Amino acid sequence: MLVYDSVDRVPLNATHDGADTTLWRVGPGGKAKLATENYEITCSGTGIGPFAYGAGVAFTRTVMTEVDPGMECLLGSGGGDGVSRMTSATMRYVPAGSTTPVTISGAPGASRIAARWPALAIVPLRIPQPMGDNVTPPTRGTNQIESWNLRTQTRRCAASLAGVPTAVATNGVQIAAIVPTPQGTNLARLSAINCAHIGVLTLSRHVRPEIVAGRHTVVWVAGRSVMALSDHRVTRLYRGALVPHGLTLSNGRLVWWVTGSGGASRVLRLVLP
Repeated sequence: MLVYDSVDRVPLNATHDGADTTLWRVGPGGKAKLATENYEITCSGTGIGPFAYGAGVAFTRTVMTEVDPGMECLLGSGGGDGVSRMTSATMRYVPAGSTTPVTISGAPGASRIAARWPALAIVPLRIPQPMGDNVTPPTRGTNQIESWNLRTQTRRCAASLAGVPTAVATNGVQIAAIVPTPQGTNLARLSAINCAHIGVLTLSRHVRPEIVAGRHTVVWVAGRSVMALSDHRVTRLYRGALVPHGLTLSNGRLVWWVTGSGGASRVLRLVLP
């Protein structure tokens, strides 16, 4: 199953552009449109933020509001903090086999999100925050993680961390997060059931905001290496000449891509131990 979003910048009038955002699901039944939103840049509207797949698609719907005192969106200004801001966000879910989103009552919009049925891990968005002339909604988060049950669409628990997570993953039982702090970057692990802290590991420098969680292993990118934590041991799974990007887990295999000096990209795969 593949889920992706598309963002198109479209002219609206002589001084304004709009952003059309669409969320798509691609599977055995073909390509399906799950949601469409529109935001008038520097003015108001709605957009689609971070999303994740977990026996269905959970996604963030954002609401942008004009805050210019003259209510003119500062036409032709090119944007700025005083033009518009993201004022609210909700979490929506499209069950497998459906194309109709439903709102998960009480769930916050996500700055980072991960899912593995029935667990949904959310790093809540900081609300409000300025839009300016952004085409896509901003993703500044809080220093919290919330765990939700997709089956019942209820919150299980919440936990505070030492910093704002830049990446989050879950295997359905645990939640793992990359958390930059003044003292260094941490790998924090929590229970997806009650948010109890399982462990914190201080990582080396140059950690990228990418993390995946297998049944027994947590994997992240540090420099040009793919690193793993399993059974309280840290090992290097891969080291190359180029920086790994887009780390994901698919059918028990780690997948990422690298880009060479000429701009050509290639995809690499590795069986998760």
